[in-house]
Amino acid sequence: MYKGKKNIDYSHYDFASVLSYTRYIFKRIESPSIEIVGTMLLGETQFHPEEVYKLYSRVIYSKSPEKDRKFNSITGVYLIPNEDCLASLLTCSLKIKKLDKEIPDSSEHKCYDAETGYLMWEDKYAVQVAISEFKKWVRFSNLKEEDENAESESIQNSFDDYVLPSNELWILYIKVLFKYNYLDHLSDILRWWERLSFNPNKRCLLHLMASLPEDVANVLRKHAESNLKEAVAGDVPDSADEHISYETCKDDFRFTNWPWPTEFELQDFRIDYVSTMKNKQAVEDAL
Repeated sequence: MYKGKKNIDYSHYDFASVLSYTRYIFKRIESPSIEIVGTMLLGETQFHPEEVYKLYSRVIYSKSPEKDRKFNSITGVYLIPNEDCLASLLTCSLKIKKLDKEIPDSSEHKCYDAETGYLMWEDKYAVQVAISEFKKWVRFSNLKEEDENAESESIQNSFDDYVLPSNELWILYIKVLFKYNYLDHLSDILRWWERLSFNPNKRCLLHLMASLPEDVANVLRKHAESNLKEAVAGDVPDSADEHISYETCKDDFRFTNWPWPTEFELQDFRIDYVSTMKNKQAVEDAL
């Protein structure tokens, strides 16, 4: 019920911006939920990507004197990150800045690689951190008997909070892999989807197909179109620079019920997608 202006809280007017006030409020929350953390990280992504991982690491990993924060000795963290947390890291990794070489000691030079303009978090590229965290916290499989073959996967069986990505998060992950030429990681996505019993929508499939080498994508589409039950999976090249051939990637996974794009749809999408992803500024505008 509206009670009139006398009940409005004007305390945020003492801060330089609403963002500053939001940061102040966040710091005063002793044990923020992962939903609050994810929302905060997404906000910081737009305004201060250089500091996103510092906040993420402090909340997820850092030991805290706060008594009501419970450290989980099995997962090794206080909170398991959610989709928004992972999305914030991936989005930041696509931030690229053209540095002014005339001002080598600027604060931006400390956060972005001088040659490439890629965002750095401490001594690593942001893209390396984002991909590592994504692979660590996204569920490996829905099949518990498979998970028990490896320690990291069996740990997931004890917790329901490991991320099952939406189509949008998969698309963001695919964009990052394509932008930075992680072809080996791209080749494993179909196998990953099969393990998760994930059904991608057409937009998600288009992004993956357009990111794979064109000959591989064409063979996949034709096989799906012919109702053959084969998919890209199998052995992954040792180097991201190696060309992925269909013969090194095929397996017997069933994926023909997915909404595969037609040849025209794929070609039409690929033109704009590749052009956008190869353009540094356009990548950020497309996020």
